Amino acid sequence: MVKNLNTELAKIILHGLSRQPLSRTELEKHTVQKGGTHASFESTFSHLVYGGYVEKSPPKYRAKYVITDKGVALLKALEEPKH
Repeated sequence: MVKNLNTELAKIILHGLSRQPLSRTELEKHTVQKGGTHASFESTFSHLVYGGYVEKSPPKYRAKYVITDKGVALLKALEEPKH
């Protein structure tokens, strides 16, 4: 698991991207509506980008973000029931 990652917000972001590519603004609006804050979104989103869990596709200005294979694996791990 990624250290200092807000797993609830990561789950919201990754789940949104698993359904369709989204812009950073769309992701932030969706995340804040679900109970996050701007600051918590920023830190969680940065973790996911730098960790290789999400990426721009294509990597140009104002491109949509997509979930990577690594992100799909993390989402599965986050969604598994805890025992």
